[in-house]
Amino acid sequence: MTPDLLQRAQFMDWGFHDRMIDALGNDLLSKVYRVNSIKIRLIRQERTRILPELVTSVMDEHLSVLHALTARDEAAAAAALESHIDTARRRALDA
Repeated sequence: MTPDLLQRAQFMDWGFHDRMIDALGNDLLSKVYRVNSIKIRLIRQERTRILPELVTSVMDEHLSVLHALTARDEAAAAAALESHIDTARRRALDA
């Protein structure tokens, strides 16, 4: 895991979340999300970043969501999102 790859993974992670929120089509929600996201990153600093040992699992979680969305499988998409949110919550609370 190189620093460059880790940085690219981090930007991909943040971009994934930004695009998911933007896909809701609510400009106000997108703006509020962005402001809160920036504030959280500033407050928590390195504790909101992907750790090298988590890159693969985080990207796999994103791929699960994307595959379900591409397949138009609503139940699988909801389950993948719920799993990703739960895992992210547990990681954040452990940090």
